Amino acid sequence: MENSEKIFEILDKFKLPLILALLGSLLIGLGFLLPNLKNEKKPIVIENPNQSSKAESIKVDIEGAIKNPGVYSLNLGARIQDVISAAGGFTDQTDSDWLTKNINLAAVVADGEKIYINAIGEAAADPEVKSAQTQGKININTASSSQLDTLPGVGEKTSAKIIDNRPYKSVNDLLSKKVVGNSTFNKIKDLVSVQ
Repeated sequence: MENSEKIFEILDKFKLPLILALLGSLLIGLGFLLPNLKNEKKPIVIENPNQSSKAESIKVDIEGAIKNPGVYSLNLGARIQDVISAAGGFTDQTDSDWLTKNINLAAVVADGEKIYINAIGEAAADPEVKSAQTQGKININTASSSQLDTLPGVGEKTSAKIIDNRPYKSVNDLLSKKVVGNSTFNKIKDLVSVQ
């Protein structure tokens, strides 16, 4: 009995500190449990180390019958329609017939690409341009670098030169502007068009 009396005596002496310690432990435990009891789901974010945190941007040059010709910065994956919108849209001089036949507004544009929009009467002034003959050909005024790379004798350097020297009024401009040599020109002249 003596032992139990000593225990009660000790408990009675340290009653307040023991109650406070027990209460503190209980509150700390509740602090850890409460956030887990909420029904809020936190999104799980998995970061790809190969993916940059910023959206990549490209620069595209648009000229011709457009309200605000120039170079525009757009998001990677932008389409020709996005470039036209960024440039303020078409002018009243835009050759809508030529546009409908030659420009795919849904085509994705590449970094460094140049787009040229013909004005009314512009294509007709060039006797070499015949819309029936240009179907299936690569338009050297609007083609992306990867499209130009598919031509025989045209690689990354030559496709960049073709893009840098736009616009072309005729396929022969490739020679007169010294973009390609005679050998390459003879390989691609029947595979390309200016509209």
